[in-house]
Amino acid sequence: MNILANLAAATALLLSLTSLSLVAQPDHSEIIFEDYTYVDYIKTVQFTQNGEAFGLPVVGPNERLVLTFDDMNADDYEYNYTVIHCDRNWVPSEIETIEYLSGFDYDDIDTRTESSYTTIPYTHHSLELPNRQFGWTISGNYLLVVFDEEYLPIITRRFIVHENQGQLEGSFLRSRLASETNTHHEVTFHYKKMPAEVTSPLVDLEAKVMQDLNWHTLSTGTKPSYENGNSLYFDQTKRLTFPSLIEARHFDARAVEFKLDNVIKIRQSLDSIILDLDTTRVRINGAFSSRDDKNGRFVIGRRERASLSESLYAFEGSWRSSANTFAEYVYANFVLYTQFKLPGKVFVTGKLSDYANYPEFELFYDPYTQCYSREILVKQGHYDYYYTVVSDDNIQTYDYTEQLAHQSSHDYLTILYYRPFAQDFDRVLQVYYFE
Repeated sequence: MNILANLAAATALLLSLTSLSLVAQPDHSEIIFEDYTYVDYIKTVQFTQNGEAFGLPVVGPNERLVLTFDDMNADDYEYNYTVIHCDRNWVPSEIETIEYLSGFDYDDIDTRTESSYTTIPYTHHSLELPNRQFGWTISGNYLLVVFDEEYLPIITRRFIVHENQGQLEGSFLRSRLASETNTHHEVTFHYKKMPAEVTSPLVDLEAKVMQDLNWHTLSTGTKPSYENGNSLYFDQTKRLTFPSLIEARHFDARAVEFKLDNVIKIRQSLDSIILDLDTTRVRINGAFSSRDDKNGRFVIGRRERASLSESLYAFEGSWRSSANTFAEYVYANFVLYTQFKLPGKVFVTGKLSDYANYPEFELFYDPYTQCYSREILVKQGHYDYYYTVVSDDNIQTYDYTEQLAHQSSHDYLTILYYRPFAQDFDRVLQVYYFE
């Protein structure tokens, strides 16, 4: 009798889990297959290898990713997540979940910590992938989806799982196209030590390249140009050129008691802290000026004494840093000076905004002060950013705010896809990151 009862209980549990697995998933029609934050109360989303501020959203065998974000509602809310396998064009693959996931097909994010001694309270969430309950079994493009109790997405993040097969090498140089020689970079690369299973490399392999970890810059697919022994060469000038923006603008918001780089005034009240940033201008003309920037990224950190080392990255940026829950949220007052109103909406852009044109990052023009400005909520840290203009027909350009210069430094990520005949999904054999 006990055996039958135990069997019945186990069967009921299995059916319950199966049922839950079937219904507790976000609807694909609600999902944007990009890095996107769907609600304005979620801030400071970071998703990188090993949880390092400047890590890549890329893992090979036995490597891990860490997601962190802050919930400004500051309540004890539990979010869930899943991942979706995609093809090289970021369209969901035509394979079943069981074919690419191990363990559960979704799970909850149960690691959360309340902020400590901050003017504006928040809850800090973190997630390590893969973990004991959740993992993947094949390489390829993946989309992480974090969703709420209504199964609505709140965060999506792209990431790459590669097999570490073969060896990619590459570099960038000044564009050889006459019309772009002063403004663009040209990327070339080759693939060595090809695995023996790749028998038709000119047909079955394709590479894509991304600049500055900005998915909006992802190139169209490039086939190998030619094969030489066990090496493949990719050299298609027109497909592999990228505009080279001058070094990013920046500000240092790690302190609230004293001013750091590009902060000209600090205003504090009982419920908020405002940092007035140094007024900047459009940069469409002028001499090139080099700076060791982080290509549009940011790092979270805080400084309490002016005597501390001014190193931006020595002890900050780790997902285990105490700054993740002790750092304040402050209002950064962005100011862009221009004599004339620009032909479109003006946004602050970079990793701080997912390179997306969220409403809270739009600046507004005042003809009397002749500048665009807005106070934007950010977490204490050091930020790179740009200004961009979006036209009424949703075309984005830097032509009115930033300058192009081939001397600028940028980083590039090359992704090598493999899909032999009769295989129904894209694998990633190797990635290569260079700057």
